[in-house]
Amino acid sequence: MFSHFLHDSHDIISLNDDADSAGCGLADPAEKTEASGTRNERPFVLCIDDDEDFSHGVKLCLQSRGYEVVRVSKGIDGYRLAFELAPIVILLDLHMPGDSGEEILSQLRFHPATSHIPVMIVTGIRDSNLRDRMIASGATEVLQKPLNYDQLAKEVAKFSP
Repeated sequence: MFSHFLHDSHDIISLNDDADSAGCGLADPAEKTEASGTRNERPFVLCIDDDEDFSHGVKLCLQSRGYEVVRVSKGIDGYRLAFELAPIVILLDLHMPGDSGEEILSQLRFHPATSHIPVMIVTGIRDSNLRDRMIASGATEVLQKPLNYDQLAKEVAKFSP
């Protein structure tokens, strides 16, 4: 279903794009989601962001605190993995090439299998109405880039089992 590949010593997940291409490409993945949010007994965090340096920093920060982090650079890949891996929290960038973080958030909130998963928006966008708009759309929190990694770890810890 998905494969790891290395890019400058960074592990990124890349999903096969042989799924549907209807609408915005957000198909209804297989209905097999576990609610545990853990893999290998470590809380699992999904980071959906096209900035590999940023997502690598997130991974290092959270792994050092006992989390397993899977990074994807495409919104549709993150959407699919949310069903398969059931993370304790999703970190979602708003602007990625070809993907709208707002649309991914909407689809995650719409589907019963993912509607309960907390989604924290991480963005460099400076907009006075953004936080209120994202919270109203179902985001759990909105964090501004550049991130304070201690703050990020505290926010993620709120969702640890």
